[in-house]
Amino acid sequence: MVLESSLEYDACFHFEFSKKIVMYEPQPIGFYYKLYGQVRSYTPDFLITLDNGEQIFYEVKPFCKTEPEEFELEFKAKQAAALNLGIELELITEKKIRVIPLINNLKLLHRYQRLEQYLTPFQKQLLKLITSAESLTLSYLIDNTETSYSEIIPHIADLLAKGLLESNLFQPLEFDSNLYAYG
Repeated sequence: MVLESSLEYDACFHFEFSKKIVMYEPQPIGFYYKLYGQVRSYTPDFLITLDNGEQIFYEVKPFCKTEPEEFELEFKAKQAAALNLGIELELITEKKIRVIPLINNLKLLHRYQRLEQYLTPFQKQLLKLITSAESLTLSYLIDNTETSYSEIIPHIADLLAKGLLESNLFQPLEFDSNLYAYG
């Protein structure tokens, strides 16, 4: 995967754990757009495919680079050319990508995500506890499994990454975090 910036790298965490995104491709097909009578080439940062089949191009930029009027004119020309291909072009900046603590939680999920699809016996035990109560806090699970935060968090993060658990990732994943069985 070829990424051009750490901001693009951080955007991938959002793409990876979005329930609506089934695929994302960095530096997809390029296309041409017209600006000031000149034909210019452009390659979006990402092509996203949603679960409904819709595709969207994304340009990832630091907010400060999006403020000049010149950027806005050029971006609108790129959007028009993308629409001629039948695909919208959207802009995302660090204001949506680097939202704390969301980005930290997504990185935590990524760190502990296991590629194997099977669940460990301990993860099955955790899911059974959570499903039977509909919602539990992390501290309740720690107390009832006689584990510590550092022992349980890799299992919880993997279950969240697999979409088997839910929690409010806009809040830090801490002892009082509520966990819900997905579905």
